[in-house]
Amino acid sequence: MTNNDSLQRSALPIPDIAPVKTTTFSVRDPDTKNPPIVPLRPPTGAPNMLVVLIDDVGLVRPARAKARSRFCDLSIPGPAILRNRVEELIQNAETPVHTVILDALMIIGTDLTACETVIDVNEDLEKRGIRFLWAQVRANVRKTFERAGVIEHLGEDSIFPSLEAAVSALSR
Repeated sequence: MTNNDSLQRSALPIPDIAPVKTTTFSVRDPDTKNPPIVPLRPPTGAPNMLVVLIDDVGLVRPARAKARSRFCDLSIPGPAILRNRVEELIQNAETPVHTVILDALMIIGTDLTACETVIDVNEDLEKRGIRFLWAQVRANVRKTFERAGVIEHLGEDSIFPSLEAAVSALSR
C-alpha cells in the first residue's frame, strides 16, 4: 500500500493533508529537514475525468477595464481556443479520459459561433466515447444554449448546477 492509498477518496475534493511544520531561520541551515514530496495519484481503477476551469482554457479577460474580477465571453476567438485546449488536455492525459467537465461559472455570455463549436466539440467527444458535461452555467448563457439547440445536443442531463453535482453524478 502506498501513501496515496491511505488517503480518503470517497468524496471530492480530497481533504488537505496537514503540512509538517519546519522552522528554518536560514536557507543555508544544514539541519533543515523537509518531508519528501509524494506525488498524488488516483487510486487504481479510478475513473479518469478532466475538469476544465475557464482560466485553464485561456478565455479569461477582464469584463471591464477597471474590473478586478475576471470574466469572459465565450465568443470569437474563444470557441477555437476552447476546442484546442480541451483536445490538448485530453491528448496529454496519462490515462484515457472518459468525461470532460467544463466549469462555466466565468462565462458571462455567448454567441451563435460559440454554440456551434460547443455542439461540434460534443459530437467529436461522443465519437470517442467521452462525455461532455457543463457545470455552473449562468442563466443567460443557458437561455442562449437553449435557443441555439446546444441543450438538445448535449442533453439536459449534461448540465449541472455545481461542479460538485457533476462529479457526484459520475460516481453514481
